[in-house]
Amino acid sequence: MSKFVEVSEETQNLFNSVLEATSIPQWVDFKLLANNSQNELYIVKKLSELFEVLTDGLSIVVILNEEIFDSLEDGQKLLVLEEALTGVVVNPDNDKISIEKYDFSTYSGMLDKYGDDKMIRLKETIITLYNEKKEREDLVKQSKKKSKNE
Repeated sequence: MSKFVEVSEETQNLFNSVLEATSIPQWVDFKLLANNSQNELYIVKKLSELFEVLTDGLSIVVILNEEIFDSLEDGQKLLVLEEALTGVVVNPDNDKISIEKYDFSTYSGMLDKYGDDKMIRLKETIITLYNEKKEREDLVKQSKKKSKNE
């Protein structure tokens, strides 16, 4: 028996309603599956061009641990599905689909101890510092390249 199965009609309908509320273009084709043996609540995968051709345009597969998902409250289910779809990005200039990684994670003990505001500020500061470092490195590379060409 395959570990991947179709989700219930109720889960599929909930997913469809969340998907319709996003800015993801309707031409992006999704498949929602369940794998109750996976450790993650959900996995979002972009299919390769070959699979898109073989599946008549299927672009993204979302795999839920539906057993865990069904145990959530209704509001939590909506949040999970919205979170899963938030990482799906379509570039409007070239219609290229990509999956972005989430940008926040920490330990629940840290959230309990310091609160979400403090932890979010910390994570955002760290991201900003990394971005600034990359910008500085890029400027150094550009100046080296420029002086090399002169």
